[in-house]
Amino acid sequence: MPAPPRLTRRTFTLSALGVGSTYVLAACQDGSVALPGKPHEDADAGLLRVVLAAEQEALALCRLARRRYRALRRVLAQTERFHAEHVHVLRGGVSAPAKTRRPHVPPGTSAALAAVVASERRLVHEHAASAMRARSGEVARLLAGLSAAAAQQAQVLSADDPGRLR
Repeated sequence: MPAPPRLTRRTFTLSALGVGSTYVLAACQDGSVALPGKPHEDADAGLLRVVLAAEQEALALCRLARRRYRALRRVLAQTERFHAEHVHVLRGGVSAPAKTRRPHVPPGTSAALAAVVASERRLVHEHAASAMRARSGEVARLLAGLSAAAAQQAQVLSADDPGRLR
């Protein structure tokens, strides 16, 4: 009798998207998470390049805001780590480099935090729309998970009191 199929962390995570983005974020910290195989990847390569560019820009915005404003270093640390993991995962499925632009960090701690929150909210919608356009179900689930992660970060960052960040 063959052994039952092993449930990998990635399979569990992607199937648990309906339960919440906490599982997605936990999987992002596992080095075993990778993009789906070549057959479906080719159909979604252009889509993945666009998503990678958006994640790289969000990562750059977090890094610049943390570097410029000491009060945001702790607040944005987790958000920066998540985007770095997302970029790492997406780079595995994109052969050509993604084109990005340097983000603008507005003056003032509260304005910089608001810019990051706005970026997260934009990612929620962009990733969800990309998930709907994906040809591969695996890529669609991955992008839906990225959308959920961005929604969670937007919510967490919105809860920070700008007055205490000064």
